[in-house]
Amino acid sequence: MSLGIQTNGYHLTAEWEDLISEFSIAVGISFDGPAEYNDRFRVTHKGKGSHEKIARTVGRLHELETERKISAIGVLSVLGRDIPIEETFDHFVEELKFRHMGFLLPDRSHDDPFVDGETPGEYGDLNFARIPSIST
Repeated sequence: MSLGIQTNGYHLTAEWEDLISEFSIAVGISFDGPAEYNDRFRVTHKGKGSHEKIARTVGRLHELETERKISAIGVLSVLGRDIPIEETFDHFVEELKFRHMGFLLPDRSHDDPFVDGETPGEYGDLNFARIPSIST
């Protein structure tokens, strides 16, 4: 059996890190790329961006992963059409050292699937093929 959690990582304390280490829990971090993109929507209750603090948490989790205290760390990112995919990918791989990634499109509803004149084709035009594959 394997266990995993998904978190924004903002309040992941040393006590939580001890708990996830004790049970070798995989950790997914909800993170939307470089600070200029992440901090537009992922803010504290006081409106402050969360990127800097979450990046520090990611560093601590990588240390636990290296020590084999957690099974894996990955990122789940919401991509808007205005967020450069390659820049986000490079940020995750080169700066934050993620090896496991998932990408989502923004949440929409059945009644209002796109906003501000967006169309499905515009999302289809995002060129995911330019993102290089990585191997571990």
